[in-house]
Order: sequence, then structure tokens, then C-alpha cells
Amino acid sequence: MTEIVVILLFLSLLAFIAYPLFRPPAASTASVRVQTRLDELLNEKEEAYLALKDIDLDYRMGKLSKHDYELLRVESENRAVQILKEIEATRASLDRPSRKSKKA
Repeated sequence: MTEIVVILLFLSLLAFIAYPLFRPPAASTASVRVQTRLDELLNEKEEAYLALKDIDLDYRMGKLSKHDYELLRVESENRAVQILKEIEATRASLDRPSRKSKKA
């Protein structure tokens, strides 16, 4: 009876130690952070596009003067361009392999 308990304990310990070797590797913390930032930027891009559409609609409906429309339009376009540049930079950093994997 004691031998069975010892064998079961040994097998349990062996399974506990070997489990990390057989599970799929988790994404690194840095890549998770970059992916999260990319998701945030994509949401900001959608908001910027919606803002541009709202500005156009408000102008066509006569709620904005031509001067205000042009000012808001330029500001919104600049923000959208800035977001697109950040998205490209973030995607490039995701595609680039990390330095640790190059050393290994």
C-alpha cells in the first residue's frame, strides 16, 4: 500500500515538473504590451475617422462656418496622420524579432 502511494506521489511530482515543457509558450510581456498599444491605436484611428465624418456632416448641415470647418478639419487630419504613423511604428516593432531571440 505504501509503495502505491509513493509511486503516485512520484508520478504527480513528475507531471508537475514536466507540465511547463509540454504547454505552448506564452507570449512575452513586451509583445503583449505592444499588441495592447496597437489595439488602442486602432480604436483611436476609428475615432479620428468618425470625427472627420462628423465635421463634414456638421459643415454640410450648416452648423459650422467655413473657417471653423477648415480649422477643425486640419486638426483632425493631423491627428489621424499622427495615429497612422504610430500604428506603423508599432506594427514594425511587433514584426521585428526581439534581441533576446537573436542571441539564443
